[in-house]
Amino acid sequence: SGSGDDSLPHEYQRSVATLRRRPGVIFGEQIIGDIGAHLIDESAPTSSRVEGPSDDRVLAAFLNREVGHVATLLHDRRVPATRNNIDHLVVSSTGIWVIDVEDHSGKVERRNVGGRFAPDPRLFVAQNDKTELVAGVAERAAAVEQVLATVGFSSIPIRGCLCFNDADWPFRPKPFSIDGVWVGWPRALVKTLLAAPVPERSALATLVHHLSVEFPASR
Repeated sequence: SGSGDDSLPHEYQRSVATLRRRPGVIFGEQIIGDIGAHLIDESAPTSSRVEGPSDDRVLAAFLNREVGHVATLLHDRRVPATRNNIDHLVVSSTGIWVIDVEDHSGKVERRNVGGRFAPDPRLFVAQNDKTELVAGVAERAAAVEQVLATVGFSSIPIRGCLCFNDADWPFRPKPFSIDGVWVGWPRALVKTLLAAPVPERSALATLVHHLSVEFPASR
């Protein structure tokens, strides 16, 4: 219901209305149309190659189309005092999803390079250890967590996601997690974002406001 939204400050209501404007999405400081979202394969992958959108703007439009009815999306946000940026922030009543997009090609897999009693899961892409990508997502998620804690949102779940646009996966692939970071592809990401039940979102406007201010547009 929208009854809770009526009591929110008007500036927060306007902020959410702007961020969720359809058919556009916020990408940096620009509002773009629903470009290229139809390029995403709607069906489950039937081969080892799982292709995604060719650039971040297409993925931004795709995410907005698929989850914009239950979430607010912020795209291409700069992490203050660092050279890092966050490709996509999804703000929903199920939590905050910090998404990093990678264009690496080759087979993506999780390998345990430790022993049975001392597991050491690593991310391999094209036979190369790319676990630093997982660490990068975790670092960005930690930055979001730190900011939210300073404004009284320390109890909100925050999940890091590593999304590969164009990579090889096993037949009938499944997303996996390494060190708490989700790893998968765009269509699987949408399924993950929609998997949890969505409760009342009336308090999200304040949260979106803080994130938009603390993580400014990259360009």
